[in-house]
This record gives sequence, structure tokens and C-alpha cells, in this order.
Amino acid sequence: ESWVGQRYDLLRSLANSWLNTVIAEMAREKLSMVWDEGSDIGMGEATLLLDKTRFYFRLCAVKRLEEGAFALMEAMREVKDELTSRIVREIKAFINERFSSKLSLDEIAGSVGMTKNYVSSLFKHEMNTTVLQYIVDLRMQKARELLLHSNLRIYEIADQIGYEDTDYFTALFKKHYSLSPIEYKKRMER
Repeated sequence: ESWVGQRYDLLRSLANSWLNTVIAEMAREKLSMVWDEGSDIGMGEATLLLDKTRFYFRLCAVKRLEEGAFALMEAMREVKDELTSRIVREIKAFINERFSSKLSLDEIAGSVGMTKNYVSSLFKHEMNTTVLQYIVDLRMQKARELLLHSNLRIYEIADQIGYEDTDYFTALFKKHYSLSPIEYKKRMER
């Protein structure tokens, strides 16, 4: 307010200038937001008493800053959502390339430069499943494809999708598809 002296009508312009400065800084960081000049609080045909002008223009400036803050928060939320989606895509790509080897959460988190707790939370929030369950689901899908489209033995399939223990693989497959790998293959061949 000290910047405008007694010219309270400049408060809204000052608020808009501040918001435009913030938006310009956001643009440097590759964030975008469109902002129009807006309007003052409507008074209709009412006239404003001289001693109330300061209050009125302060109220208009506060309203404008509040609108700007909400718009900035929404723009930042969109950026965060975009960043989250990109990170989850990177995690999935890392897993998809290496699903047949032993994968640790530390290794997966390291691939995106984050902690394992943060990766677990982010992945669960975005995918509605855990990282471990995603790996198991991917492996089971690949196992099913190999069962149906190859002549590999069960232990060979287990090995190709990252399981050294055939019994463990068989138990997981049965839990996932309600049939053992051999039963599944026989049923699909009918």
C-alpha cells in the first residue's frame, strides 16, 4: 500500500503486476498459466464515499491476489501431476526392461534418483498397486504368454521371468490364475 501512496485505485494494478511477475518466472521454468486482468468487485450503481475508497480498493486487490493464488496452486498441481506421471512411466520402463532379473526397490528407486519410500508411495498412489505387485503381475503375464506360445518347460519359464524356485513360481501362478501352470496350459490347449 505504501507503494501507491493515496492512489488506492492502483492496488489492483499492483496485484496484477505481481501476479504477472510470478507467471513470468513460472514460464522460465517451463510452466504456463494464462491470467487476465479481471475486474474489480462490482458495486452496480452505488457510489463510493471518499473515506471508503481505500477499503474498497484494498478489498479488490486482496480478491485479485486470492484468485491468483488459487490459479497458481492449480497450475502447480498440474505440473506435479505431470511430473508424477513421468516418474511412474520411468519406473515402469525400468521394471519392464529388467523384470526377469532380481529387482530391489533400492535399485528401482535409484533409477529415478529417489528414495525407496517415496517411490513406493508415488507408485501406489498413481497405479493403485505396489511396485512388488506390479512386478509379480508383469511376470505372471509374461509366464502366461510363454506357456501359450512356446514349448518351454515350467522351470525354464520360471527362470526366464526371474524365479529360480519353480515351486514358488508355481504357487504364485496358481494364486494369480487359480490354476497351476500345467493346468492352465492344458485348459488353454483344448
